[in-house]
Amino acid sequence: MLGFFLFLFSMTLIPDVNQESTLTGSKLASNDMIEIIQLSVSEDNNSVDIIFRLDGDVDSGIVLFHRREPGADPGSYIWPEFQDVDIGDLEVYDASVNWFILTDNNPFQFPYLYYLALDKDGEGADQYTYIHGTIFLQDISYDLCTRELTLIWDHYIVDPKPGSSDQPEAFFTHYQIIHNGQELDVVEYDENVEQQEYKIKLDDPGNNEFRIRAIDSHDPDLAQRNSFSNAVEQTVYWPELDEVVIENVSVTPGGDVEVSIGVVGVDFPEYLFFIERSRQKEGDYQEIAEITIDSTLYTFTDEQADGLDQDIWYYRVRAHLSDAGGHPCDEPAVVSGPVSTLWLSASSSEDDPSEIYFEFRRDPAANSYTLMQRLPGDTDFEDAAVTGPISPYRHDINDELVLFGVRLRGVHMGMEYYSNTVELYIEPEIKIPNAFRPGSELSENRVFKPFFPDGFEYSIRIYNRNGLQVYSSGSSDAEQWDGNINGVPAPEGTYLYHIIYTAPFHDIPDGEKKGTVYLVR
Repeated sequence: MLGFFLFLFSMTLIPDVNQESTLTGSKLASNDMIEIIQLSVSEDNNSVDIIFRLDGDVDSGIVLFHRREPGADPGSYIWPEFQDVDIGDLEVYDASVNWFILTDNNPFQFPYLYYLALDKDGEGADQYTYIHGTIFLQDISYDLCTRELTLIWDHYIVDPKPGSSDQPEAFFTHYQIIHNGQELDVVEYDENVEQQEYKIKLDDPGNNEFRIRAIDSHDPDLAQRNSFSNAVEQTVYWPELDEVVIENVSVTPGGDVEVSIGVVGVDFPEYLFFIERSRQKEGDYQEIAEITIDSTLYTFTDEQADGLDQDIWYYRVRAHLSDAGGHPCDEPAVVSGPVSTLWLSASSSEDDPSEIYFEFRRDPAANSYTLMQRLPGDTDFEDAAVTGPISPYRHDINDELVLFGVRLRGVHMGMEYYSNTVELYIEPEIKIPNAFRPGSELSENRVFKPFFPDGFEYSIRIYNRNGLQVYSSGSSDAEQWDGNINGVPAPEGTYLYHIIYTAPFHDIPDGEKKGTVYLVR
């Protein structure tokens, strides 16, 4: 790639092509009577100025102007004559060097090729010029990642004369880069490439106009052979993104993590966003998803957030601009701060089985937390206790039923978020009498009947001291033994029982109880 030095001048540096001077580096051979000096496209791209020189001895005849569009084999082209002008009617461009000008007013859309013919006596062309082609500056591309513009243009073409294979010497060795009417840089002509390329880095957005001018290799200061390309306007627009923040991270009852992302700036749809997570706030983050955000508040659901019951997950968001191919730039434009999930764990107290210790953690911490409970068989959580912001929280369960499904709700900056769900199983309180007397005055003491929480079903098996089964019941919530064996009163003494129970909800495991009961007569 050709190097360049970026410099701007406070005044225009484009020389006046109409100034009088002697022609330097002329390519006219001794027998050349007509020669094209330059082709220049107008600033509005609507015409091409053809500047040509006639030998001083030529004072009569007709100049024939031919033009064609490029794209196919030159030998297969028919060169239409679009105008012929009597030499006496030619418009003088520079009388001191016998230069003339004709303007082709056809709209300029691609690099036209021209040649001129001189007919001195009206009987046909006596001599042809070399074929010249205008410089064609293509559309300008710019890279959002590097903020570089790339200018690509087709060379000023000088081809053999019609019907000849004589290849002329290149007229130009340098190109001048003109930016917004001022010289930006000068680069060397590279004859080894079909198209010239130039890169420029712009830091500020805005409207830009570029033209390329071929400079006379023998006199670049006077630039008498200068030829201008078409002008190309390019509005450079660098999308801006003010801020990306994680507004909230919350765990759903199903174990997914919802990450709410807030975006500040008007151009965010032109960015690519990447969600990352890590166990450590300043640790290595793993990219888990690429997303496109089209609103100022976007929610991403992480369905693979395994291990929520082990520790917190930190989440953050990277925002990248993309290059012309739609690929993210290497360096992120904005990176959000990390926000973690709310992590909850529970353990029973060794000193008091009726107490549970809840530990919780989040970064940043909430202003307040509320413990929520989902009872067996329910799908919704209900508030159970306000824990306060201090962890661990000590919770007394003496007055509560079976606990199953506990999560924490935190509130920070007016937003609510939730922790992972902790599955708690508190063994149901089952009361089993150790003695009964069928002749008791109290009805509840006349039978052997265990007492379960509502909804439990159970069956009873009774064995004597020798291990023989003497009684077996069905399964319901009201089974009992009246102390009889096949309708005959059993003798007083100690008996073994085996109770098998079924919980009313699938969340609670089934179980069994074994022990002894004394039958009093």
